[in-house]
Amino acid sequence: MEHFEEIIKLHIKSITERNLTTYLQFLHPSHNCIVILPNGRMIEGYDDILNLHKEWFEDLDWSMDAQIVDLFSDENTGYALLDVIYHDIGQDYNAPIKLDRKILDFKIDDG
Repeated sequence: MEHFEEIIKLHIKSITERNLTTYLQFLHPSHNCIVILPNGRMIEGYDDILNLHKEWFEDLDWSMDAQIVDLFSDENTGYALLDVIYHDIGQDYNAPIKLDRKILDFKIDDG
């Protein structure tokens, strides 16, 4: 579990620091990756997720704080529940958006 917690912390850090190279270490080009955005929009596939994050990370007027609420992992999968607060100046108002919970689900792959 400690190893998985460090992975999740690195994943969060890759987003908050807009580090696309590190973020991409969490995606596998041959697996069916899916990201569901807070507005419900689903992004599916490595290339589309890469393009979304590349564009998002180039936008410098947002910040995000994420705290781990719960973790579970075994030899095949990992699950993390996060408390997330997201700020974006580019919106119509400069107020934080509290995303009450965000779920990360990982397939464990050592290769």
